[in-house]
Amino acid sequence: MKKIVLIFIVHLISTNIFSNENYIKAKKFYSQNNLKKSEITLKKNMIGSKTHFPSLVLLAKIFSKKGQFSKSLKIYLFLIKKFHSSKLADLKNRGYLMKELESVKRPSAKLKGLYFLMAQTFWKSYLSKIYSKKTKNKILVNAYKYFKISDYYGVRPKQTKFHLSLIQAKIGESDIAISNLTLLKKMILKEKYPDSTDDLFAVDLILSKTHSESKRQDIGTIFIKNPKKKKFSNSVIKLSKKESSLFTLSYGKILDTNLYNTPRPLEKAESSSTNTIFNYFFRSKGKKELSYTLNLSYSQEEMADSNYSELDSRSYSLDLGLIKNQFFSNLGTLNYSFQNYAKKKSLLSPFQNELQIHSLKGSMLFSLPNGTMKLALGLKGLDYKNQSNSLDIGIKSSLSPYIKTRLYSPLYSAGFNFYKNINLDSPTSELFFSLVNNSRFYFLDLNLSSTLEYLYQYNKVPENNLHQINIEGLLTIPLSFIKNLYFYPSLRYELIKSKTYDLFSKWKGRAFISLSF
Repeated sequence: MKKIVLIFIVHLISTNIFSNENYIKAKKFYSQNNLKKSEITLKKNMIGSKTHFPSLVLLAKIFSKKGQFSKSLKIYLFLIKKFHSSKLADLKNRGYLMKELESVKRPSAKLKGLYFLMAQTFWKSYLSKIYSKKTKNKILVNAYKYFKISDYYGVRPKQTKFHLSLIQAKIGESDIAISNLTLLKKMILKEKYPDSTDDLFAVDLILSKTHSESKRQDIGTIFIKNPKKKKFSNSVIKLSKKESSLFTLSYGKILDTNLYNTPRPLEKAESSSTNTIFNYFFRSKGKKELSYTLNLSYSQEEMADSNYSELDSRSYSLDLGLIKNQFFSNLGTLNYSFQNYAKKKSLLSPFQNELQIHSLKGSMLFSLPNGTMKLALGLKGLDYKNQSNSLDIGIKSSLSPYIKTRLYSPLYSAGFNFYKNINLDSPTSELFFSLVNNSRFYFLDLNLSSTLEYLYQYNKVPENNLHQINIEGLLTIPLSFIKNLYFYPSLRYELIKSKTYDLFSKWKGRAFISLSF
């Protein structure tokens, strides 16, 4: 019996020695790019039931290098299921991936590497030209899954985050892609290795393209701050200089619980209204660093209850803008707008002009290490037909951080406005803060925009002082049966406190259908 056991142990040792020898030879052939000899040598290790792990991994790499991706993936899949778990490999719904990762036992270092190799192979097969568009979409989803697993296990963090961002940009998750690229920049800056300058520029270039391809080309062009490498950024610059136009038609209902913004003892009944909006936007082809914009808008709102027909309104506006894009540094805009407002005096009377507004606004957009900042200064003149004119001056600053998630994608804003009415003895000062957050729910294919605002108006006459808090939620729901058709329901709550009217609140609900082309 002892003799049999001894013979068996000797057989295992000798087998393992021969396997290692063959593997070393095959690895040498592989490094010399002699894939055929390397493959033949490795196949000697495939005889019998004993699995030589390194040989199988190297064979998978050979298949991948030869463009035989399905063979390569089958080997990785076999090893993952045999030595780790089949749960992650068999998972179809990526919405449950994080939950499964938490429940599965963490693999060893060499098995973690298999997930990265599998993700890399899927990515290579996606970039190849041997598959149809439909098949490539499925391949991309799998590459995304395995890069997510690699990211969770901390395998090759820089490469993983880079590939994740590339895929996220392709599937419409641009905010998450920007977050990953920003994290990657921080990792590169922290390590400071010899090639970090080139790697940083590569990340900036992808960041720029991601911004530009997600219709934020103004941010994209100021993001690359190395003019010496401008030739690599031509695709982004060309995109920013393209002529573009958009026509939008919106129609919807509005419900207001407090039409006159007064406490309930003085309040007239709530009412609904119908609102129709036409909007046209045009941006010229950029010449050198300059382009101009034209925006035309028309809106009409009619109350459902004829008792409130004096609140029926009609407006149109014209906005002319000039954009100066200092590529690699900042972007400046200057806008002049004219708006005309008209109202009805009775149900049967026509619309009569009531107010005209002339506005001039200048803004500057900068790229910061952790986000973008916009500074704006505005001057507004209000010309009333039946009351005193007013002049408004305002300054606003907004910050949009790059680090975002699907549920938390914020925009912080703060500003100051100064109102001077001709008939008032003292001007009114207004201070405001706002937080706008966008949350993306991919399993429902909708976006939730939530807004929290606070404003304080101060006047020497205490009766004119005002505190107000606004909370609003807006859903963007695509209606897939028609391209660019969306449904926008929203709900807004306003809490108002003034010296004249104590504390009171109101609700405002909207439901709109919008079509763009």
